[in-house]
Amino acid sequence: MKVDGEREHLPWTVVISGRALGEGAIRFDGPSLDYCVAHSLAELRRRMPAVDLLS
Repeated sequence: MKVDGEREHLPWTVVISGRALGEGAIRFDGPSLDYCVAHSLAELRRRMPAVDLLS
């Protein structure tokens, strides 16, 4: 998670990376942390539907 005070339009960034995702990290820039987390988790579920995100 990153907050970039230098950008006024989309100051939040969430990046999910790891060996299971290979070279294609998930990254979303957005106007709020909630927006970025929701979209990042939706993309993670799309790419890895068998992963239980609540464990």
